Amino acid sequence: MRKLPGVLLVLLTFAPALFAVERLEVEWDRDPDYLRYVIEEIRFHPSGAFRKPIGSSNLVVKPKRRAFEHGLYVNAWNQDYTKTDDFAQVEFAEYPAFSATKGNSVSLAINYMAVYEDVKLGRSAVVGTGDRNDSSFVFRVSPGPEKTEYKCVATGMDRTGDGQWTTDSHLCGLVDYDFDGVDELFVNVVPGRDLSPRLLVCLELPDLDVEWSLSVASGTVGHLIQSSQDSERPFVMFVTCSPGHGAADTCFSDRFQYVVDVNHIGNITYKRVVGRYGEIPSSLVTADSASFYLTHGFPLEYETEVPESVVSVPQVSRIDWSGNVIESVDLPEKPSHLWVSDYGNDGSADLFTLSQSGTVRIFDSRLRLVAGSEETELRAYVGRLDSWYDSKQEVFVMVSSGETGFYTRRLEKLASLLAGEFGCIEAIELDSVGRLAAFVASGTTGEFFGRVRPRRTLEYLKVFYFEYQDYIVAILPSLLVGLLVVNFFRGRVTRQKREIEAVHRELAETHEALKRAQQTIIAQEKYRQAKDIAGGFAHEIRNALFPADSSMTRLRSMGDFSEADSERVNCLLSAVDSSITRVIDLTSLISQYTKLDAEFRPEPVTIAKVIAEVVSCNQIELDEAGIAVEISGHQDAVCEGNVKQMFILFNNLLRNSIDALTGIQAPSIICNWRVSNGLLEVSWSDNGVGIKAEDLPRIFDTFFSTKPSKGTGLGLCIAKKIVDLYRGSITASSDQMSGARFDIRLRLWRDEQE
Repeated sequence: MRKLPGVLLVLLTFAPALFAVERLEVEWDRDPDYLRYVIEEIRFHPSGAFRKPIGSSNLVVKPKRRAFEHGLYVNAWNQDYTKTDDFAQVEFAEYPAFSATKGNSVSLAINYMAVYEDVKLGRSAVVGTGDRNDSSFVFRVSPGPEKTEYKCVATGMDRTGDGQWTTDSHLCGLVDYDFDGVDELFVNVVPGRDLSPRLLVCLELPDLDVEWSLSVASGTVGHLIQSSQDSERPFVMFVTCSPGHGAADTCFSDRFQYVVDVNHIGNITYKRVVGRYGEIPSSLVTADSASFYLTHGFPLEYETEVPESVVSVPQVSRIDWSGNVIESVDLPEKPSHLWVSDYGNDGSADLFTLSQSGTVRIFDSRLRLVAGSEETELRAYVGRLDSWYDSKQEVFVMVSSGETGFYTRRLEKLASLLAGEFGCIEAIELDSVGRLAAFVASGTTGEFFGRVRPRRTLEYLKVFYFEYQDYIVAILPSLLVGLLVVNFFRGRVTRQKREIEAVHRELAETHEALKRAQQTIIAQEKYRQAKDIAGGFAHEIRNALFPADSSMTRLRSMGDFSEADSERVNCLLSAVDSSITRVIDLTSLISQYTKLDAEFRPEPVTIAKVIAEVVSCNQIELDEAGIAVEISGHQDAVCEGNVKQMFILFNNLLRNSIDALTGIQAPSIICNWRVSNGLLEVSWSDNGVGIKAEDLPRIFDTFFSTKPSKGTGLGLCIAKKIVDLYRGSITASSDQMSGARFDIRLRLWRDEQE
């Protein structure tokens, strides 16, 4: 029940966007044997039991990048507490030989170190903080011949009565915050219960000159120093802790935590109370060039202290460098770690938070919750590696109980370093494209050199077998029996499947055959009905026209008309005669249509001769219309048909083309044929007016015509019927911009048919 208020607070805080919050699965407890990558130990030295630990005992000066290169790193350690001369050792060594190139004795107990580019020496050097007797120092060593340099930054006094001034000088950061082209070193002197002096000291490198010193009774949280990135108003921002020892000065009390800006001459330009003694220290991280993120418990309005009546409510805010709050959100608990990365790979920077309960929460730039996890055993965010073994994407390094893990942006665990908890990890070897090959980890656990590689499939199988060996041995016989049974039934099912597929194919073929038969019956019935109707019409039309024709003949034989009347009568007679002739021709076509079945007599037809005869019979009309005819194809190709009916077929196509070419510039007809796959394929096309798309499906229907003034609607219908009689096919296509085309397929004549 103790967690209920926090859960309610989360629900109340993020209820408006709860539907959009992703459940974050942090794989902190995944079995290391089943992770995708393996960390192979190259070298490991645990820390000495009686040595004061160094915050970063192994630093990479230059990583190894090519096969012939060597890397350079710094190895440092303090002497045992039991020795009278507590001198530390700093050693520059080559990787992967691990051979020392230079060793320096440092007459201090080292606390922290960092590598920087020394403009005076023209190479990398190491700077660090350490203590001796009653003083705190800054020292510098380099891989060159120069001696170790020292700078005393503070001298203290024993206030606890234990006979010594106990301090711990933190190296807070290296940054050119005032944009003068030279890095500044920030050191925090924290004497613990000896209370004073508690200082933040700014030194300019490479000469170790003190630029300013600020009394900070509450003590800074060293690694959270940030630069404002403002060259016109340079300052640094940091947060303090609240050890609660009773120390105080004119600006600070160690009962409270503060966020502070200090300008380039050491004056405080902004200060606000962010927490009380006993609370988790506040965290600070840069959001972008114009703002930063800050965790705090109080509204940012108190400069010195906060009344006891004011309740601390955990919050995270996005603040610009002038101290104005841009966005703010309440939290169920105060995070212990903050960092910024692109969670969704969408190009935007998101805020990651880690609380003491191990809960990870991710916010977008407007502090809307994007994703959140359950409680985990994660305890600290160490930092990030800019690339991984097979990817240029960054990897997070995080510490849980007794191990250090490597995670993707989505908190998927890639590998686990089981040698302990390390506070500093750097790449010591990169491949040819800059991806991680090996790293060095250091901290209170010791120093560890490791290589990264993907886990092999056989390793997965080996681990699985040894983990479940008893179960595997027990169920293996059952699996074998099950396999036999499955194979038996699988064979039966396969056979049944094949039988069902065969029946299905037969049914499908039968269905298609029935469809074709139905279509044939319907076509035959339509033809029979049309033939009967057409035959009756043709007979009655002829009977009605014969008396008219006889009367016209007798009328012509009468010559008693005047000259004017005679001319008019002859004109009328000519018009009537033309109409009667056209009707008689129509009855001939109808009669021809009705007799197609009766004249069905299969015989070999040389297609070249038939088409040549059709063209010859229409040559006068073709010449008058200026129509060019192009014919090509195998001269000996013989199809199954009837010479008379084949003549009718192609004559109808030719007449149809002549009508379509009326008024066309450069009219032409192209006919060609070829033998393919046992069929004679004939292509007939013209460059006439073409056929409308809506008319194409009906052009072979009886009495359908697109030429109402002169068409009969029988030419293409007769052509289709002739092709069908001889088991062929005819299709039409048209582009009104380029004419019409008919494709005819006829069966070849076989010798055995004779």
